[in-house]
Amino acid sequence: MSFHAHVRKLTSGHGKGSQLKRPLENIRCSINLNCPAHKPYPLGVCTKCKPPVMTLNRQKYRHVDNIFFENQDLVNDFLNFWRTTGNQRVGFLIGKYQPFADVPLGIKATVAAIYEPPQTSSPDGVELSIDPNEKAVDQLCAWLGLRRVGWIFTDLWSADQVKGTVHCTRHK
Repeated sequence: MSFHAHVRKLTSGHGKGSQLKRPLENIRCSINLNCPAHKPYPLGVCTKCKPPVMTLNRQKYRHVDNIFFENQDLVNDFLNFWRTTGNQRVGFLIGKYQPFADVPLGIKATVAAIYEPPQTSSPDGVELSIDPNEKAVDQLCAWLGLRRVGWIFTDLWSADQVKGTVHCTRHK
């Protein structure tokens, strides 16, 4: 189900005079560390300052129905870092959303660039650093009519560097 169809399903049945339920609101998941009713966390916590109970469910929708890269070299250049170093990498997909006629209420993300923020890489992980250019990148994207439409990351390790084969670790 597309994201727009999911939101429409959640908000259907609400007339003009009814209260619209906010189906995608952010939930506070932090503990009040300055509560005077108990000892400081982790020695104590009360029901007023602990976060609400949450149940994680599998995502019922997808944000996009199709993704299109304007240039195949975008992904190849991104993967070349892993190919040459063996270290993992993370990047933001920069592009725009467009209607996708092949699916009812479908959305397509067209990717024009991959922005790789400052990060420390290793063969088994990535640690993102504070990005001093984040606001400038977002402003440049806005001027170009683009935005972040997703993210891309490597989750690979080489089975044989001489042959260039990748060891499959998914779904095992």
